[in-house]
Amino acid sequence: GGSSYMSKAQARQLERIRKDEKIEAQGQLVKNDLKATLRASWNESLEEASERRSLKHKTEDIKQELRLANKALIEVRKAQLMKLLQEEQRQHEAELHSMGLAFHRDRI
Repeated sequence: GGSSYMSKAQARQLERIRKDEKIEAQGQLVKNDLKATLRASWNESLEEASERRSLKHKTEDIKQELRLANKALIEVRKAQLMKLLQEEQRQHEAELHSMGLAFHRDRI
């Protein structure tokens, strides 16, 4: 009945949230690793000017890697969430169909 459908919807929502939290945690690990690498590089190379110049380039490279990693993480999260939402919609439509109901969809 209706409560069964709600519990299924709640379970799908909790699964989606759990997966999103897992993706976020993985992203935080990547960020933390890159920050740790940046700090380690910074602390190792302050003695000579040539090493400082080298560090500046490394720092910029790491910052760029972090920016790209953040962008990639966002795209991965978007794709995974879209996949989850599409699957949830498909399941919802199948449930409606099994009850002899239809889902009205505007076409663009």
